[in-house]
Amino acid sequence: MNFHPKDISSIIQFGESSKIKKGTTLIHQGGCIDTLYYLVEGEVSLCTSTENGNIVYFDSRLPGQFINPAQWVCNKEISEITYKATKDSVICLISKESLLSNKEYLEAMLMQVSQLLINAHERSTAYLTSSSLELIVNFIYGFPVGSVINITHEEISRKLKISRPQVTKCLRLLKEHGVIDGRSKVIRLISKKDIQIDQ
Repeated sequence: MNFHPKDISSIIQFGESSKIKKGTTLIHQGGCIDTLYYLVEGEVSLCTSTENGNIVYFDSRLPGQFINPAQWVCNKEISEITYKATKDSVICLISKESLLSNKEYLEAMLMQVSQLLINAHERSTAYLTSSSLELIVNFIYGFPVGSVINITHEEISRKLKISRPQVTKCLRLLKEHGVIDGRSKVIRLISKKDIQIDQ
């Protein structure tokens, strides 16, 4: 949920405003969560590292959105993902005490969390999900570049316990990015690179 621009100044009064450069990491995967971030200007992307060290980007936050509401509301102490500024940005750091003191903005944040959960469910059925991509990337990148992997989409689906449509979407994405090539039942690993989901 986005706030109307006129409300931004009201939100900021509950926290501390800060300018950050493109490429700055707000929260590291595996790092502690002790602050709620609100994005005033710029863009922050959500990403995760695979076991092989590859970076998978799967979502972003735009001005008028809380950056990490779901993890904050669930009171998670350790972040499962990384939040990184993909543009020069202005953020507002808000303490739990400050937000709880204002019912209007607390309700708005909870509504955003609900919408994020709904969007996540829709993406899991209609689009390629980051978790599926990470599983398949880890599997394929486990082979040396140049390897020819004799395996079908159905076999990958059973092996990794993800749906056949997700396998097909992921392999199509990897092919579009020049990572793999091949035909039915054969995958050739061309290169290893960071992959970004662009929904």
